[in-house]
Amino acid sequence: MSTTKGYDTLIKLTTEKLNVLIADSRHTPKFFVGRYLTRAHVTNPAPKEMTLSEVKRISAQFIDIVSIFENIGSDIDYFTETQGETDALEAIDAANSLMQTTYTPIYFAAEVVVGKLTSAQKTSLRAYFNKISTVLSNASQNPRHYKLGMYGPGNTCNYLKGYFPGLFTMSGNPQGNYSTWTIKQRPKATNEQHPTLNGVTVQVDFDETNASNYGGWQYHSFPSTWENYGNAVRHRKECSICHNYKYENHVPDSTGTRCTVCGFQGIIGGTQEAPDDEPTE
Repeated sequence: MSTTKGYDTLIKLTTEKLNVLIADSRHTPKFFVGRYLTRAHVTNPAPKEMTLSEVKRISAQFIDIVSIFENIGSDIDYFTETQGETDALEAIDAANSLMQTTYTPIYFAAEVVVGKLTSAQKTSLRAYFNKISTVLSNASQNPRHYKLGMYGPGNTCNYLKGYFPGLFTMSGNPQGNYSTWTIKQRPKATNEQHPTLNGVTVQVDFDETNASNYGGWQYHSFPSTWENYGNAVRHRKECSICHNYKYENHVPDSTGTRCTVCGFQGIIGGTQEAPDDEPTE
């Protein structure tokens, strides 16, 4: 499995700032960016939550988004069963409004080092994630079936994965001895700079994944009807965000001379083919 390299950031990605990341040489050709579903840190006076326009902007470049949820990630007293339910519902609501793809994870932040916690604090942390898991498992509360993920120090990821085997993990620092992460942040090398282009700098963490399914998603919006564009093999839809096409083979009627979906008239089949790089809904 090849490594995919990307970023996560608190910074809202305007067109200018997204171009900074695109031009940076430290990501793989296909890359991802981790962004926050809601405000990152309640005490931060400048909310850093992702917006739908930002989702569209990133998706139009075929860059994957990884969803992170964090209100207060570093105060162990925050992590209670009651707070887990509140956070799960808030994260689901935000993911729905941002058009996050079904069956993709939300990485809930817990930036606490498990080795420094008391037994009671560990129990409370588990209760927090257990309640999130319960809410996510409820189809009426989570109709898009978002999955459970967590972001935090490596040893904390390792600890919680022991209780939630299917957990997606985004391992931050300190890494500890945890090696089965889904996504891993790497420390910046000595004197390594944040991505910069034309005087614009974007503060990021550098990430990588070896997983085929790390939870990256994009939003593409296609109309409900298919377009007949005179192709004897397929019809198409145009995404209103990236303006690329999605294709589907014709469904011929009993005579084989009319598509029952788009109305194409003629002998269906032949050698006309659509491009293979089709965006998915």
